[in-house]
Amino acid sequence: METILICSKHDLYPGLKEEIKELAQEADLDIIREIWFNSPPNIKQYATKTIIEQIKEEHEEIEAILIPVELKPRQYNTLAEKIGENVELIDRVNLLLQVFEKKADSYEAKLEIQLAKLKYLTPRLQTTLKKAMTKERAGFFSSGEMKREDLTRDVKRKINNLEKKLEQAYQKTTKIMEQRKKKTNLPLIPILGFYSTGKTTVFNYLTDLNRPTGEKPFVTMAAKIARTKKLGLPIDFADSVGLTLLPLDILDTFRITFDPLLKDDLGIIILDLSRTTQRNIEEVELIKKNISHITKKSVTIFEQNKTNTFRLIPIFTKIDKTRDPKEKAKTILKLITTKEEKQEENGKNEIYGIIKENAIFEHDLILFSNKMTSQEITMFQQKLSKTIKRYLTPQLINMTLKNVPPHVKHKLYEIGEITLEKITPRGEIIIKGVFYSSPLQKVLQQNPQIRIV
Repeated sequence: METILICSKHDLYPGLKEEIKELAQEADLDIIREIWFNSPPNIKQYATKTIIEQIKEEHEEIEAILIPVELKPRQYNTLAEKIGENVELIDRVNLLLQVFEKKADSYEAKLEIQLAKLKYLTPRLQTTLKKAMTKERAGFFSSGEMKREDLTRDVKRKINNLEKKLEQAYQKTTKIMEQRKKKTNLPLIPILGFYSTGKTTVFNYLTDLNRPTGEKPFVTMAAKIARTKKLGLPIDFADSVGLTLLPLDILDTFRITFDPLLKDDLGIIILDLSRTTQRNIEEVELIKKNISHITKKSVTIFEQNKTNTFRLIPIFTKIDKTRDPKEKAKTILKLITTKEEKQEENGKNEIYGIIKENAIFEHDLILFSNKMTSQEITMFQQKLSKTIKRYLTPQLINMTLKNVPPHVKHKLYEIGEITLEKITPRGEIIIKGVFYSSPLQKVLQQNPQIRIV
């Protein structure tokens, strides 16, 4: 679809040009011209009158106008009316939803996207209605001539129907996750981040799976949970859908996608070192804001002793695509520190935790690449393992167990990291290790013959 990109330079942020072109390509939009204007966005129609007239004169056959930011309903409706009924108007949110719709392959994801589209486009129905009535049809929602009241009622009915279906799906997913948690009682650590940062690559390495990866946006459109003991302790990791800039009310429609993964107050955030430092800072801020909105908790990096807090462990990827990755990662963390300390000073720390300057040590810099040497792989595993254990300390207990029945031994390996196993001359099995305290207590209650040394 031949498309013209229009954007005010006042809306330009790090990585916007690259990001919007990637998304446009995924949505099958062919950008034949870019117009970046210097003035602030027009509050009524976003683009200036001159630009609109220029496009209508010079590009009569254009099929779509792309605005790489979210348009307010008034801007959307006015601009759509100005450009005419034969040109599709697509803003950033609409573009993202088109990409999601194209890639979604699960029943729940398709429902979420349908609901998100309806909720987002409902305030922008004015122009759609006018076009529909001009053509004596109802537009993209259903066929047949309708009055405004009929179409509004039809949209509300469809939204209510989708919300009911999604609530049923959410309850089903929640029940499955609760049963999983009750059975294993192990932590679930989601791997979070913007799209195309390397989340699935890290997940594949940790779990020895082979999920599809790629540089294109939103290769992963459904979460996947897998258990691994690669870091010593058994841990459930979750590969997640890439986060991005969405209105919070639209983010709410994707509750099934994210909410079940964020129950254990600990996650990994993936930061792509091939991107600019400023873009990484912006992505951290956005992800923390999104997680805080979903969990209703503050979000922090490094701060491990705060209550009612979701903690994030940063992993820096694509270290082979930047010069001096360690220094760049350290700079990013220091900038996050400075930003959050200023927010604390201004009394605006509802969302962000505090990171002190002296908290940035070498062990905080966890670097990853799919081209690591054996030495770098060992260092990555050791650093990530130590960091996760640091956060999980309240859930862990060091214990030496004696007189362990042979049939119980495998269970202990499932709930802990075994550092010693031996058999005494009397044939007693002794096992020493770090265990998750809650499932260990259950094992001890079920096997009273086991003695604690």
